[in-house]
Amino acid sequence: MLSIAQKLDQLSELNSKMKLLEKEKRSKRDEIIPESLSIALNNLDEDYSQKEQEIKKEIESLEETIKDEVLILGETVKTTNMIATWQPGRISWDMNGLMEYAKSDKKILEFQRKSEPYVTIKSRRNE
Repeated sequence: MLSIAQKLDQLSELNSKMKLLEKEKRSKRDEIIPESLSIALNNLDEDYSQKEQEIKKEIESLEETIKDEVLILGETVKTTNMIATWQPGRISWDMNGLMEYAKSDKKILEFQRKSEPYVTIKSRRNE
């Protein structure tokens, strides 16, 4: 039976294999596409790049405006295609401070809730 560390190493190796396969696929694709077509595609990308940037800026600006207005309104707004969901601010607590206070007043521990543990997996390498 593999240890967790061994399985993590195995997962890392599989991720590396996938990246290598994707790189190989791009390389093969580049070999197949004639240079003239590659140049034409690059020119097309350049032609649309400025238009795409303009629309992205417009989207970002409109999203910020909508967010500001929904915050002022204080409620979710829905349309057929979109929804701007208003969320109340999150409440957080200084756990160190509360645990320190609990030493003198144990009754506060009655209100403590603890969720189930969970695991996240991510690469430790910069990708």
